[in-house]
Amino acid sequence: MIARRAAAVLLAAAALMASVRPAGAVDKRLKWDKKWGPLVPHTKFPRNCSICHVPKRWDVIRKDFHFDHAKETGYPLLGAHQDAACLRCHNDRGPLKAYLARGCGGCHVDPHKGTLGLNCTTCHDQTAWVHPGRMGQKIADHARTRFPLTGMHASIQCQQCHIRADSGEFAGAPVDCISCHQKDYQAAPNHVAQNYPQTCQNCHTTAAFAGGTFNHASFGASLTCVNCHQSDFQSAPNHVSQNFSQACQNCHNTSTWAGANFNHQQLGPNPVCITCHQTDYNGAKSTPASNHTANGFPTTCQNCHVTTSWGPGTAMQHNYVSSIACYNCHSGDFATAKATPASNHAANGFPTTCQNCHNTTAFGPGTAMQHSFVSGAACYTCHQTDFQSAPNHVSQNFAKTCQTCHSGTTTWLGAVFDHSSLGANPVCYNCHSTEYAGAKTTPASNHAANGFPTTCQNCHTYAAWGPGTAMQHSYVSSIACYTCHSGDYASAKTTPASNHAANAFPTTCQNCHTTTAFGPGTAMQHSFVGGAGAVCQTCHMTDFNGASSPVNHAVQGIPASSCNTCHTTFTTWSSFTHSPSNCYNTTSFTSHHNATCAQCHPGGSYGTATCTACHSNRGNSCD
Repeated sequence: MIARRAAAVLLAAAALMASVRPAGAVDKRLKWDKKWGPLVPHTKFPRNCSICHVPKRWDVIRKDFHFDHAKETGYPLLGAHQDAACLRCHNDRGPLKAYLARGCGGCHVDPHKGTLGLNCTTCHDQTAWVHPGRMGQKIADHARTRFPLTGMHASIQCQQCHIRADSGEFAGAPVDCISCHQKDYQAAPNHVAQNYPQTCQNCHTTAAFAGGTFNHASFGASLTCVNCHQSDFQSAPNHVSQNFSQACQNCHNTSTWAGANFNHQQLGPNPVCITCHQTDYNGAKSTPASNHTANGFPTTCQNCHVTTSWGPGTAMQHNYVSSIACYNCHSGDFATAKATPASNHAANGFPTTCQNCHNTTAFGPGTAMQHSFVSGAACYTCHQTDFQSAPNHVSQNFAKTCQTCHSGTTTWLGAVFDHSSLGANPVCYNCHSTEYAGAKTTPASNHAANGFPTTCQNCHTYAAWGPGTAMQHSYVSSIACYTCHSGDYASAKTTPASNHAANAFPTTCQNCHTTTAFGPGTAMQHSFVGGAGAVCQTCHMTDFNGASSPVNHAVQGIPASSCNTCHTTFTTWSSFTHSPSNCYNTTSFTSHHNATCAQCHPGGSYGTATCTACHSNRGNSCD
C-alpha cells in the first residue's frame, strides 16, 4: 500500500508540474523513452486512475495536483534528478528503499566496474555525468599523477589517452609525446627528413603544435641551416647572386631572419659595395651636398662608410664635397647657432663661409673662435658667466671691459690687471688676503705673525710680490737683522778679514751695514775689528803691495805690520803721521810740511831720515 500510495503521489506531482506548462507541452519527466525498454506496467499502481490522469486522457495529468517531493518523501531532488522521468525511479522493479540503499549504483550502471570506488561524487555531481564545474577538479586530481594536464591535454576526453577508460582501466597510458603524436610528427615539414628528435616538448608546448619555438640547440654546433632553409636562402636579396656563404649562422641568429649582422669580412678586403647597396646609394640625398648621384660620389662606399651603419656616426669625407659651399648643407646649423647673443650667427650677420671659424671635425667646443667677426660686441655679452665666476670681479666691482686686463682672445690666464682702475688708494688686501696670509718664507717676512700692515702698496708694486720688491725695513725695526740675514752673515767671506763667522763679527748687522745694500759702499766700522790695534794687513795686504807713491812700501822695506805707525785714520790712506820724529808732526816745525820727502830721506830710503841735507850744522835730530 505504501509503495502504491507513493507512486500515486509522485505521479500526481508530475501531473501538477505539467499543468503549469504551456498548452500542448508535455513535461519530460512524464515521458518514456523507448530505449529504456517497454512502458513500466501499472500492475501495482492504484486502480483509481483519476489520481493522476484527467478523464478520457491517459497522456494528460490533472492540473490541480500538488506535490512537494522533499517534504513528502524526505528526499529532495537535485540537479538532473529534478528533470528525470518519475517512472525511472517509481516503477515495478522492486522496493524503492532497496535502490536508495545502493546509492548511485542503484539506478546507474558503473562503467568503471568498481575500480574507482563506489562513491561517484568523487568525480561526478548530480548536475551531469560530464560537467564543466568538475573539470578543474579532474585536472587537479590528474596533477598528482606523473602527467599533469596542461594546455590542450586538459580539454580532451579521457578516452583519447586512456583507451579502456570506459571499463575503468586508466593505468599504463603513455606519457611520451610521440606515442600519441606519431602521425603529427610524420606529417610535419622536415621532421622525418632532417631526423628531428621525437622529444616534441623541446620545441612545442601543450597549447598547440603551431607556433612552436624551434630549439636549434638540440642540433648541436654542426647544424647545417640550409638543409631546412634552402628556400629562404634563395629568396633572400643578393644571397645567390653574390654567392653568399650558406653558413646562415655567420650572419643570422635563431630567433629571426631580420636584423642580421652581415659579416662583410667574407667579401674580402675590396668588396664591391655598390653591388648590394645601389639602392642605398641612389637614395642618399637628405641634403643637396649628400646627394650621392647628383654630386657624382664614388661608388667605393668604404671610403666614407663603415660596415656598421650608413647614417649618424658615419665619418663625413668633406674632400668629396670641397666644391660645395658649407652653407648649402649647414644652413640649419647656421640658423640655430645662437647659444649666446654674440654667437647668434644670423642676428650678427656672420658670414656664411663657415670654414673661416670651423673645421670639418666639429662645430661645437674646440672650434677656434674668430673674435674678429664680433669685434663690435662687448666681451661681457658672451662672457658674463666667466666674469661672475672669476675671483673678486663682482665683489670688487671690476670693470666689465674685459679687454682692459685680458690681452688676446686665446686665454683668460696671464691677464695684466690694471690697478690704476682702483684709484689712488686701493684696498689691496681685499683681493690679496690670501697672499698676505701665505707670506712667511722667513720669520721676519711672516706678515701675519709680525703684524705687517695690510697696506700692501707700502712695500710692494703692481709688478710682483717677490724678488725686486723694495723691502721697507721700517716695518721690522724691532727685529734683529740676523733673524733674516743669518744666511748673508754666514756667506760673507770674500776675504779672510771679511769672513764674518771666522772673525766672530758681531751679528748686529746695522753696526756696519745699511738697509740699502750689504756690499760695496757699506761704511766699514773698524772699531769692530780692533780699532787702532787692529792688524791692518790682514785685510789691506793688497793695498800695501800696491802702495808705490809717494813711497813704494815694499821696495823701501816698510814693515807691512806697521800701517798704523803712519796711517792713523780709517777714512783715507793719504793722511799719515811721521813717526817717530816729531820734526814733521809738531806745530813748532811747520816749515817741514813744505819739504819734499827726498830732502829728509835722500836716496829714497824712508826707513831713515837726516836733517843735514838742509841743516849742515845739525845731526839727525830736530833737537
